[in-house]
Amino acid sequence: MAYSVTSWFIDQTRLKFTTPKRKFTIAGSDYSSRVIRWPSIRRSATDIRPANISVDLANEDLAMNFFLSEPTKLLSTYDLSMGYTHPSSGDELITMFTGQIDKIMYKNGVVTIQTLDKFKQFTERSVGSSNSATLYTGSNYLPSDIAWWLCTSYGGLSSIQGTSNPDIDYSLFSQWANVFSSDSVFIQARFEGSKVTESLRKIARYTDSGIWVEGNKINFVRFSEAGSMETVVTDDDIINITLSLDDSRIVNKQHVYADYDTTSSYWKLDIFDVDSTSVNSYGLREEIEKDESVWYVSSATALNMAQRRVLFSSTPYQEYDLTLPLVTLPRQIGEMVRISDNFFGVTSIDAWRIMEYSLNMDNGQMMVKADSSRIAQPFILDHDVHGLLDQNYNFLL
Repeated sequence: MAYSVTSWFIDQTRLKFTTPKRKFTIAGSDYSSRVIRWPSIRRSATDIRPANISVDLANEDLAMNFFLSEPTKLLSTYDLSMGYTHPSSGDELITMFTGQIDKIMYKNGVVTIQTLDKFKQFTERSVGSSNSATLYTGSNYLPSDIAWWLCTSYGGLSSIQGTSNPDIDYSLFSQWANVFSSDSVFIQARFEGSKVTESLRKIARYTDSGIWVEGNKINFVRFSEAGSMETVVTDDDIINITLSLDDSRIVNKQHVYADYDTTSSYWKLDIFDVDSTSVNSYGLREEIEKDESVWYVSSATALNMAQRRVLFSSTPYQEYDLTLPLVTLPRQIGEMVRISDNFFGVTSIDAWRIMEYSLNMDNGQMMVKADSSRIAQPFILDHDVHGLLDQNYNFLL
């Protein structure tokens, strides 16, 4: 994670009157001078759907009509980059978006190029069907194994198991997989025609993970303790700030159904975790996790899920919406921002995780959504708050 930039680049993001460099290329050819309106680029840890980016280019001279004579150029990729021009060493840019051209529209001397990212082909491919389901029920599987097969065998991405994989950030994926392997978190699944995006969304929800595209690769992360990659924003940086606490997000009793029998359509386990202190303060806020597409196979792994949900959601968490200049441009989803704001009385001591951002390349501003909902100490499995597990994590009926 984290874009690799120099200290000089970071210094430029702090200056109020610098003019960022923006670049737009198609198949490596630079068309930046033709851009009429630069797009906004949005990323979210939880939206597993294609990012739809449109760029308007001047075409009064018909120079962009090569798509009409060579339709195969619609298969070209394009890059959107942003950064600064160093006075001696030249451009230092971050590639903020890479996509494949999806649609071309010509009108009144303007050509609009619309693209989608790697999630696009996931929306075009299904996993199993109602007549022939794809089953992962013959054994117990790590969630990461099923996610890998969804991306590669069904989604058509590269299956190279190494950092040379062009489609999946393999370093992040390996860290993500190790979380489940070290804690022996196993699931089973049955997919009956859902799109790859929807199937991945089920895995993400059931494992409380973030899955998104950044750096032209799919990223997999399960957030826990605060990370070390961070940016401090102060009153001098903040253009606008909103702080919200949403009572409706409180969950203080979480049920997780597990060990599903696909033959009899019967759930063998109903595991739950409850925070009594939160119940006394806010009343009972109950949620049930029950999905016949993806499920946990043991009481221990279901309890892991229930405890994690209650840990993060038993009290209202603070969420900040920040409008900023480009100070967080080098940061990616999942990294940290420390906020110092006199009005709300917050200091840079506390860290907030960036869960979503939108970069407006046209006006050089970033809208960052950061909250404390995914910051905690490493999760411990061996905690039985309701006395229903023995020392071997067996459910006591």
